[in-house]
Amino acid sequence: MPAAGPRLDRRALLVLILLTPGIPELLTGSTTITRLVFDPFGFLVTLLLDLALYTTGALLIREAAVRWNRGWGTVLLLGLAYGIVEEGLAVHTFFQPGGNPVALFGSYGRWLGLNWVWAGEFAFFHATFSIALPLYLYTRIYPDLRGVPLLTRRSALVCVGGILSVVLLGDLAFAAVDRPPILWEVGLSLAVLLLAAAARYLPNRFALAASGPPRASARRFLLLGLLPFAAWLPGSYLLAYRGAPPTLTLLLVGASYIVPALLVLRWIGSESNDPQCFAFVVGLLLPIFAFSTLFGLVIVPGLELVDVAYIGGLWWLRRHVFTGNDGYAAQGAVVPEGATWPVRARAPTVVPPPAPLQRP
Repeated sequence: MPAAGPRLDRRALLVLILLTPGIPELLTGSTTITRLVFDPFGFLVTLLLDLALYTTGALLIREAAVRWNRGWGTVLLLGLAYGIVEEGLAVHTFFQPGGNPVALFGSYGRWLGLNWVWAGEFAFFHATFSIALPLYLYTRIYPDLRGVPLLTRRSALVCVGGILSVVLLGDLAFAAVDRPPILWEVGLSLAVLLLAAAARYLPNRFALAASGPPRASARRFLLLGLLPFAAWLPGSYLLAYRGAPPTLTLLLVGASYIVPALLVLRWIGSESNDPQCFAFVVGLLLPIFAFSTLFGLVIVPGLELVDVAYIGGLWWLRRHVFTGNDGYAAQGAVVPEGATWPVRARAPTVVPPPAPLQRP
């Protein structure tokens, strides 16, 4: 691995931590912020484990996409692999027969010892909300780092070591219960390798938006963003409680992520798309805001304060990031198409002064 570009400064690292594990853990209440007051040591340990999974995973996936000169299709495929690593190999919820957090999905859709509906839901969830969305926002907040490697060989090994450490800790913690058979662990590891290979050799034109202006309004993109979380959470639970075939529920979950992604590629365009991009981001986060606010009011008081903080962050993004007509990020590339790393910041566009008025 050759030398990296600019180092990841503290402010940029803090932003990445706020995005991941912030969005999938703090915002959803999986890691409750109130533990910081009542159990600071436990909160610190949980946060360190989250950082060892989410933040290092996002950094490695970004680094792979940059160094392989690939785009957002690669990020999503590696995000699916990350979801398998976390939920299947680290915390073992793919195999948990019941209890928190799988609840009903420990028995519904369970076949050969694996919770297929739960596995499909959270593989897509992590690919979208734990990896792709935070990396997209990070790219927009720091456009000068787009296409620039951030990890040295040593820091990349530290990230890999962090993830492997959590996986090993998970194996030790769940050695007595919910530990999958060795054949399942080997099978999931092979699935991760296959997804990584597909991400590595994916053509650059895959997951590339059409050139030109957007083909749909911001309101339509808001609705598209609402589909994934809103469809699988109430939709899958409703179908499960009514005893619908698990295959139907799993198809609904997959469609709630895949169909919006395909429509975004078809409609987003490559220029003048800031309103559409911001509306899609709001649509993705709005159901989580609603869920966590309700969860905070009913079960975990104080969680709504996290909502307020992230809504304030969205307002800041609207004013300081999504303010122009820069559509480069929607082209689906972590690096510009056809470029080789390291890609430096784009030269500013120089607008010539208007010609002087001619006297008649």
